[in-house]
Amino acid sequence: MAKQSDEVRALLAMFACQLRRLKFPSSPIPVPLAKFVATAIEDYLCSPAKTLDAAFGLGAKRGRPVSKTTEHEALAQRVFDLRMDGKSWKEIADILSKSRTNGEPDIRTVRRIYAPHFVPLALEKIQARDILPDHSEAEDRPEAEVEPRKRRPKGKKPAPS
Repeated sequence: MAKQSDEVRALLAMFACQLRRLKFPSSPIPVPLAKFVATAIEDYLCSPAKTLDAAFGLGAKRGRPVSKTTEHEALAQRVFDLRMDGKSWKEIADILSKSRTNGEPDIRTVRRIYAPHFVPLALEKIQARDILPDHSEAEDRPEAEVEPRKRRPKGKKPAPS
């Protein structure tokens, strides 16, 4: 196996060398493309790149994959609107499965995508006037007196009733 690997590496090195020698008028491949391929092969053979995919710039980047933010925001907005219309998660799953033309994920994934977007979407929808009382009404009402809660002493159980 090591012998085959060495032979393949030698063939790749010869191919990269031949690509470097190509000149424009007689070249069947454009010179910039030939130089790109030759550089990628040399990077692979000299080991800065661990795979040919990485040498050609096709390897996945390290770390967590980048999310499809705009697609997720659009999906979250759609789910939010459906939830505000009173739809259950099962009904939302049915609606999304009918319109699966753009590859909507399963409902568990939808809920995972929706969760971080819920609060910002809710804050956009709900205005302060919907939650807080009007200042004029608050001034007219007397404040209710709240009696402090009585605490029982530690270690003593309440008397049976």
